[in-house]
Amino acid sequence: MRSFEDVFAEEISGLRIATSSIPTEQAHLERCMELAGEVVWSGSNAGNEIGRLLGDRGVALFDRVANRLAAALASEEAEELRGPSQFLAWIMRVHDIGKCDLKTLRYDGSGHEERSGDYVLAKAGRLADELGWSEENAALLVHLSRFHSHLGIARLGEVSNVFLEPVLLELLRMDTRRKRLFLDFLVVMTCCDAGASGNFDTGTFYLDESRIVFYTEIADELFDIAETFAGSDAKSASLALLENAACFERTVVRIRRMVTAENRLHTRSSEVSRALEAVIERSLLDLQSFALTQFDHGAYVFAPLLALLADEAGGLDRTALEKFLIFLGQLCAKDGSRKTVQFRRSFSMKADLQAANGERFRSLCAAVKSGSPEKMRVVIERTE
Repeated sequence: MRSFEDVFAEEISGLRIATSSIPTEQAHLERCMELAGEVVWSGSNAGNEIGRLLGDRGVALFDRVANRLAAALASEEAEELRGPSQFLAWIMRVHDIGKCDLKTLRYDGSGHEERSGDYVLAKAGRLADELGWSEENAALLVHLSRFHSHLGIARLGEVSNVFLEPVLLELLRMDTRRKRLFLDFLVVMTCCDAGASGNFDTGTFYLDESRIVFYTEIADELFDIAETFAGSDAKSASLALLENAACFERTVVRIRRMVTAENRLHTRSSEVSRALEAVIERSLLDLQSFALTQFDHGAYVFAPLLALLADEAGGLDRTALEKFLIFLGQLCAKDGSRKTVQFRRSFSMKADLQAANGERFRSLCAAVKSGSPEKMRVVIERTE
């Protein structure tokens, strides 16, 4: 009898080959599966690794989501969705298969989420024909694979909630039960993904209380908007999402996420608010343009840049925050369109890119430290 692994044998094998020389990726994939296998669906996760990472308050939120999922699937008739543990294992097995370019069998992390979704979509027919999956449940696997990084990227401040629009549009096509089922699986898998990302040498990982708080809050926001605009024009739902993302308060929250992205720094909302007001008053950052801008690899630029500014100032004071916000403003187009700023080949300080990007990053730091918009613009334009 054919198995799930048989259907995705080519993709799983390709990912294994593509990551064979990247120990950190191998460790990530292995830990993803381990964490998925530890999830307690009816009861508490306080006694496992997930509970250790989340702490008492965080694990209570996680338990609420996991328990709700288990209850929702208790009467499920479709065999492929009857057990949340098995379905989560399948999700984690395929969520990163897009990191392998199947044409070259080479590793490619850029845009891998979309490819993961495409690879799973290409096998949806086989899931139905060979394993008896329903079309609806195959689509659920496709969407979770395609959107598996969306909550995590939003948590880092690399995107505003506007970039969750594709998730919202899929939710609008679902009934109430399906909406919640999809979002709950997305929260749980994002926790497993974040809990398997970080520094394996020191055993420190990204998942913590602040992340589960954010994941559940944004899932509830998407659910509420999708329910409010169910049966309405999708454009209305998208405009509501943009309006929320571009308001001053949400912008402050997003900036604070950038500051705390790697748990290095902290700042008060009041400090961010004052710095943002000052930069807006000088017309150096437009809220809507900022909401419409995505930063690819942003966490690998913003975290070390903010750390440097904080070190120089003896803390992340208002002046340092203003310099950082001016830099963000220079990156955002003001033409009302969406924009993705790519940092992988310019300023990203991810471990495997530091040698190639080090000189450019140092030039960027000097420009930002100066506080001069013109100097920042010159450095940015050299990489465009």
